[in-house]
Amino acid sequence: MDPMVYNILAQLVLFVPVVLIGVKMSGERFKSALSLNKTSITDVLLAVGLAIAIGPLTSLLSMIMLMFYPNNVPASLGVAYESPLLLSILAICVIPAVFEELIFRGIIFTGFKNVKLSKACVMGGLIFAIAHFDAQQILYTFIIGVLFCYIVYRTKSIIPGMVTHFMVNFTSLMSSRIEFAQTAETAAEEIPLDLAISQLMGPYLLLTLFSLPIIYYIVSLMGRKYGRGKPLFNLRQPEKYEFKVEDESVLDYAPQAPYEEKLLKWQFILIILLYIPTLIFY
Repeated sequence: MDPMVYNILAQLVLFVPVVLIGVKMSGERFKSALSLNKTSITDVLLAVGLAIAIGPLTSLLSMIMLMFYPNNVPASLGVAYESPLLLSILAICVIPAVFEELIFRGIIFTGFKNVKLSKACVMGGLIFAIAHFDAQQILYTFIIGVLFCYIVYRTKSIIPGMVTHFMVNFTSLMSSRIEFAQTAETAAEEIPLDLAISQLMGPYLLLTLFSLPIIYYIVSLMGRKYGRGKPLFNLRQPEKYEFKVEDESVLDYAPQAPYEEKLLKWQFILIILLYIPTLIFY
C-alpha cells in the first residue's frame, strides 16, 4: 500500500471520532459547535493572500528554531515525493487543513466563547503548537495558531483558516517536490546548516519586516460584513458607542468578569487526551 494511502486512512480513523465526540460534548449543533459557517468570497481570497504574506514570517521562525532543534518535516515530505501528487495533496494539505481547523479552531477555540478574546487566542495557539509534538515547529505553529483563532473571531467561520492552512501546506509540498526533483537530477554540494542559516537569516528578516504590515492589513479586511472593524485584540468600545445586538455572538469572547469561564474545563481536557493518540499513531 502506498504510504500516503495509509496516511490518509490513519488520519480519517483518528480525526473523525475526535470531531464527533467534541461536537457531542459541546451540546451545540454541528455547525455552531465548529464555527462552520458560510464565508464571503472576499474573505476566501484574503485567506489565500494571507497564506502568501505569512510565508517569510513562518520561514524565519522555523529557521530560528532550526538552530536548536532538527527539522523533521523534509523527511516526511520526502516520503510524499515518492507517492502520486494527488495522494500527497490529500494527505499533507487537504486532510490536515480541514481536520486541524475543525478541532483546534472549531471545537477548542469556539468552546472559548466565554473567555476574553486575547486569552482565548493565545491559549488556542499554545494548544495548537504543543499538539504538534515538535520543538522545531513550536514557535511558528504558535503564531499561526493565534492568528487563525483571531481570523475565526473576525469571520465567524473556520473556512478562511482552512483555506490559508491548505495553501501553506500546499506551498511547502510543492516546494519540496521541486527541490527533491532537482536534487535527483544534479548532485549538488551540500551546504553546512549553520552557513545556510547565516546566509538566509538576513533576507528572511527583511522580508518578514516588509510582510508584517501586509499581514495586519489583510487581517483587518477580513470579517467586515460582521462589523469586525476593531483593532487587533482591542475590545474596548468608546463610551458613547452603542452595540447593536443582533444575536448573542456579538458578545462572544468579551464576557463580563464575573461570568468568564475557566479555560481548563473537563470537556476541553478530554478532547486533548483524545487527540494525543492521534499524534502518536499518525
